[in-house]
Amino acid sequence: MIKLLKSHNQTQEFEDYETTIGLSALDIYLTRVYKFVILAPTSVAALSAVSYTITKLMGGYETVPPLGLALFDLTNVIYFLVALHFYRVGLKGDSLVKQEQLKRHKIAVGVVILIQYNFTIYLIPFNQWWAFAPFFIFFTVFFFDMKLTSWVTIGIMVSTVQSWFIKPEILWVADGVNKTPDILIRISYLTISAILLLSLTHLGGKYLIEELEKYAKYDTLTHLLNRKSMDSYLRDACRHADKGRQPFCLIMADIDDFKKVNDTYGHDCGDEVLKYVAHTILTGVKKTDYVFRWGGEEICIILKCPLEQATLAADRIRCDIAKDFITYKNDVQVSVTVTMGVCEYKPGMSLSNLMNDADEKLYYGKQHGKNQVVNSIQ
Repeated sequence: MIKLLKSHNQTQEFEDYETTIGLSALDIYLTRVYKFVILAPTSVAALSAVSYTITKLMGGYETVPPLGLALFDLTNVIYFLVALHFYRVGLKGDSLVKQEQLKRHKIAVGVVILIQYNFTIYLIPFNQWWAFAPFFIFFTVFFFDMKLTSWVTIGIMVSTVQSWFIKPEILWVADGVNKTPDILIRISYLTISAILLLSLTHLGGKYLIEELEKYAKYDTLTHLLNRKSMDSYLRDACRHADKGRQPFCLIMADIDDFKKVNDTYGHDCGDEVLKYVAHTILTGVKKTDYVFRWGGEEICIILKCPLEQATLAADRIRCDIAKDFITYKNDVQVSVTVTMGVCEYKPGMSLSNLMNDADEKLYYGKQHGKNQVVNSIQ
């Protein structure tokens, strides 16, 4: 029984790992809390509608029109059913598909919050609904999305101030009392609350999620993107190429005689060689290109250009690497060269075929002299 339990746990861990391959730290976080942040706003809205309706049926809220309350209930039923659908289907597909799904679902949550808030302040006779504005905004913070929280915050603030003009009784204060201080207090409260919630969203997204992102996506030695993150970048490049937007090439580079360097000078020297090659490649590509440490001494590059340009760029990088020496411990000079295989992506090409093609050209270059760029095999 113990062995069976262990096997089940290992299988579950493997499945969890498989479902997070290619995802960013923020994506992984959202897949964990997704169901909560999707259901929470609509569940609260539905419960509010039920409580308002019960109160009305018991004789309360005499000024609330039955038709208005019925419409309020109907919209909340629709919100809840849509959220329940999102809850059941969840997030499926690779990282990029999930990002598109999340984008649509976040917009839906934002729209629900804004409509719910406006329904509430106009329908339910309570003059202090403005004080609950931060509560409505808070539901967006879980996404750590500054754009979402910003436009919902602006919408809530505009709706609140607008309601004071449309229904002056919402701004009710005692007769004969100067309204100016009361208005200033409300505006100050809303402004400070909005700033705090936006700051929380910004800090959580930038300093928590981005720091996690660095550890999840980058190789600690070379500071290149790691192998785990390469899948999502490749799929994104394939989608753009399939739509005719941007051709790209995959380059597989391998440091020549790297094992000999490690055996002769030690692994510390090998690490210096890796960092030198990684730095030279990074400085030799555009910001729109991507460089990954594939494993050991192998480095993969996604260059967003046709085969001819990619070959020229690869050869220029190869020459830059070969022209200098690595000085190790102030007295040992180590020469470094790389061999590269270049493959251009063709629409409909599978990722495995793309990788295999680039790898075959790299292997061909290794077998025919090294220190060269191969874009075709004769």
